[in-house]
Amino acid sequence: MFVGAVPMPAVEQITRAVPFSEWRNVFVGCSGSFRFDRAVRDVHPSVRVHSNDVSLLTCSLGALATGTEFPLAFKGRLAFVEDLMRGQSFKARVGAVEVALEMAKYKGSNAFAQAHFAHYQERFADFHGPVMTRLDGFLSGLRIAAFHAGDFREQARRAAETGGGVAAFPPTYKNGYERLYRFVDDSTEWERPSYDLWDPAKIEDWIDELDAMGVRYCVLTDHVLDHHEPVTVYRSQSNKPVYTFADRAVGSVRRATHRAEEFRYAPLNPAALTAESKVEIIAANSGMMNFLKDIYLAKGIAHVSGLANFLVLIDGCLAGGFIYARDKFGGEQIYLLSDFALSPKSRVSKLIAMLATSATVIRRLEVKLVRRIALVTTTAFTGKPVSMKYRGIFDLVGRSPGKLSYASKIREQNPGEIYREWYARFAGNTGGQGKVRRAKAA
Repeated sequence: MFVGAVPMPAVEQITRAVPFSEWRNVFVGCSGSFRFDRAVRDVHPSVRVHSNDVSLLTCSLGALATGTEFPLAFKGRLAFVEDLMRGQSFKARVGAVEVALEMAKYKGSNAFAQAHFAHYQERFADFHGPVMTRLDGFLSGLRIAAFHAGDFREQARRAAETGGGVAAFPPTYKNGYERLYRFVDDSTEWERPSYDLWDPAKIEDWIDELDAMGVRYCVLTDHVLDHHEPVTVYRSQSNKPVYTFADRAVGSVRRATHRAEEFRYAPLNPAALTAESKVEIIAANSGMMNFLKDIYLAKGIAHVSGLANFLVLIDGCLAGGFIYARDKFGGEQIYLLSDFALSPKSRVSKLIAMLATSATVIRRLEVKLVRRIALVTTTAFTGKPVSMKYRGIFDLVGRSPGKLSYASKIREQNPGEIYREWYARFAGNTGGQGKVRRAKAA
């Protein structure tokens, strides 16, 4: 499935480009957080929206929205929740599921994960109360005609049988649902809907089936297809493009643009580093960072501006940079939005990530944000079990389809001290690895 929610601007684009009002009944497949369901209803108030999913949270929210409920119990590592929820309403149990999904990020066995899981367990009621308040507000704006717990392909057949149309958002990772919700599924008992496992590689075959069925459709994916042209393409803060395929639409393409500010620099040669090399971290503007990211990061990714940008110079040569953003969970955390080395095949990439946790840099952010920062978090978008860049220097605190969540405590060291630690641990493997890319360099 998509990593994170589909960007709201993309949702707004699609709801205006696809003529949902002509469908009258919109059968959404894979409703997730109901973002699209709500948007369709807001833009086209005359349509009836029929939602669908198989995950526990979405199914329970769908039940609340349609005035129904089902037996739901907690067990295993969440058995303590069952004790707290005894005699409580179904809605209270749904709120507990939402807290449990947050706890799932800390299901691991390392000390960091165990400490956070224990914190949630000890103060579960403190987390549950605000969730219930948000849940009431969420349900007040969720106006759906029905909810079907089951396979999204079955939802498409239901649309065809009633003369409606299907708007589907199939998972983009194989076994995506299963891996994302495994902890909560293993720790709960409820009547799970049946569905067939989905292979994202079959997305175009399924769209061919929709064409053959003659059903109206709007299918969202992150891939270009062989013999279907997208009716909309959106690139912005998503790490992957959002393509929309529909049987009919008013064409529209919306893209985010960014300003790049070219500047001269001398790129670092990792083989020239010594134990006495001097490290300097300087602030940079977003235009300078966009210029570097366009050269050194993966092509096709629309990069996002952050809260603060820094460049790393070693012996006066540019080694890389990093960008911070506010962590969505707030508290004493800061999010490392991007960190990159100009010589990605060297161990310099580890140095850049380590420097992003230096107390010297973090204290500057604390002054800017007027709050304490104790933890740096980041995400590695990969299907591999670990990120070689962060392994050994950050703690792996969570896994979900296509991404790994990492965190590191602030290193109470200045950049020079971190460099010397890195040099002792890793620099022996940098010599001769990878040629420095010199595009636009001095």
